[in-house]
Parts: sequence; structure tokens; C-alpha cells
Amino acid sequence: MKENRFLECLEILELFFSKDNKKDILEKFCSELMQTGYNVRIDCTKYSVSPHIYNQEMINLYSKSDAFIYELLVDSLKIERSRKDDFIINKIKEHFTTRNKIKILCFGDGIGSDSLKFTKLGFAVTYFDIEGKISDFANLNFKLNKVDNLIQTIFKESHLLENAYDVVICREVLEHLEDPFKTVKKLRSYLKKDGLLFLSESFSSVNKNFPTHLSSNLKYVNKTIELIVEIGFQYLETYNYTNLNIFKKRNITDTSRFSSIPIKPWKIRLKKKIRDKIIYLLS
Repeated sequence: MKENRFLECLEILELFFSKDNKKDILEKFCSELMQTGYNVRIDCTKYSVSPHIYNQEMINLYSKSDAFIYELLVDSLKIERSRKDDFIINKIKEHFTTRNKIKILCFGDGIGSDSLKFTKLGFAVTYFDIEGKISDFANLNFKLNKVDNLIQTIFKESHLLENAYDVVICREVLEHLEDPFKTVKKLRSYLKKDGLLFLSESFSSVNKNFPTHLSSNLKYVNKTIELIVEIGFQYLETYNYTNLNIFKKRNITDTSRFSSIPIKPWKIRLKKKIRDKIIYLLS
């Protein structure tokens, strides 16, 4: 099964990059399999990108590079990705009892992995990302899977409707943005009342392996849940100690949502240390 997926990935890469040498395509694909972000790092040098800084060179990288296609395609093959998908699906089914088609916005969906999966499961899906090579690849992916007439594709945020979606999925997008929580506020506006937000970020992964993760966002490390609750969400759950969190849209005047913020891990460790010290002193 996994072998078939590799072959499918190579086939679509060869179709999309039909003018490129097949050997070069295979080499890029295999390099990405061996080391996540390999092609992005190579292209950062090619386009003179200063790592972790959002400027014109970084913008040029996003619009001209094909490296992200390889990175996202390989990511879609990972077992952990599939497990997270299953978690999201189960939580959606638990939350919604309506027989109406659940509307899902896949925000920043790159090559369309989320849009494709959730469309095949019968959800009404809207794909959103900036227009360019990555969105062109997503469109080819949709056509090859015969769902292009089922997925709404939007490339401008101004075209997204407020209070229109039951679910918003936003995975590994915020760490690339200059003002990530301004985007979270927009995501909230797209959701219907009590809608669900599935969000993951990698603010802490600012290193040589991820040159497009902005250093300006390091200040948000370990603060994501708290900041999102402040914006107008209730925190519900984190998947298996990963960075994938679930939030529910709440009325901004409903202050009870603040009680959903979990105790931070360092506070738990501190409490345990104090408890152990007391037990030691009393023994």
C-alpha cells in the first residue's frame, strides 16, 4: 500500500513537471524522503533568502520555488499525518449531529492534501491558499482524483465568507506568517457559531532545517492556546501530546472560555517538585 502511494506521488510529480528530467524529479523526491525540507533549503540558497526573515526574497521563494511541493507531498505520506487525519475525522463526527453536509475550510492547504481527503469522505470542502505553483499542483491533484468539481477553490482571503464554515483546518501555516494571530482572528470570523478550529503550528522550530519559519514568532512559543482562547475560542483538546489542538468558537463576551486553558507543563512539573519536597520533609 505504502509502495503504491510512493508510485502515485512520482506519477503526479512527473505529470506536473512534465518538462523536467525524470531523473531530477526522482532525485528531489528521494532527497525529501531522506531529509525533510531538503529542497526548500537548496532553493533558499538559490533565491538568496535570509533564513527566518520575511522579506522580498522570501516572497520570491514562495512564488517561484517548487520545493514546497516535494516537502508537502512527502509529508502527506507520513503515518503520523494519517493518524492526525483520523483524529480530526472522529472529532468532527462526535461534535456534529446534523445530517446536513458539514462545510470545511482547509486554510493554507498547499498541495490540497486535506481538501482531497475530506472531500472523498463526503464533506463540503473549500480549499484556500495563495495562487501559484503549489495551488496549480493542488488543482492537478483534484482533477486526477476526479473531485475538482466538488471542491471550491479560493485564492484571495477577501473572497472567504464570514460565518460560513462548520470546521476550519489550519495546519503548519502560522509559523510562516508575520502576524499569525491576526490570521487566527480571521479564521474565527469564517466559522459558524460553535464551529471547530483544528490548528497546529511550529513556532519553536526555527532552525536550519526550516528556514521559512520566522524567528519573529519565537515569542509565541508555548503561548498558542492562551492567545487563541483570548481571541474568542474555547480550548477543547490536544491530540496525543502533539501540536495539533482543537478549539471551539465562543461568544467573545463569554469569559468562561478562559477556564479551558490547561495548566502549563512547567507548572505541573513545579507542583510535583513542591509536593515531592513536602513529602521528603515530612518523612
